[in-house]
Amino acid sequence: MLDDQPVVIIKSGAFRVDTVLFAELAHGAVVRQATPEEVRVATGQPIGGVSPINSPEELRVFIDDSLAPYERIWSACGTPNAVFATTFVELQALTGATALTLRV
Repeated sequence: MLDDQPVVIIKSGAFRVDTVLFAELAHGAVVRQATPEEVRVATGQPIGGVSPINSPEELRVFIDDSLAPYERIWSACGTPNAVFATTFVELQALTGATALTLRV
C-alpha cells in the first residue's frame, strides 16, 4: 500500500523492498504491506498467487529492475498453484510497470 492506495510491486522473492526508497521514488509518504483482505479487494486474488495482470481495477505497477537480466521470469497467475513464463520486457509491457531499483 502506498499512502493507503494499493499498488503492485513485481520483484524477486530473493530480495526485500526498500520501503523508504520506494516511497521516495513513487512520490508517496507511507508504504506498508497490504492485508490479505486488501489484496483480495484490490486484485480479486488470494495472497500467494496474485497475478500482476488482470486486476478488477487499474493499479499502479512497479517492477524491480533486478529482474531485467533474466531470460525467463515465472509469475503467479491468480492462484498459489499456478504460474506463467514471461520476460522482463513482456511483463513490463503487459502491466505498464514503472521499472525502479527497489531491493535492499
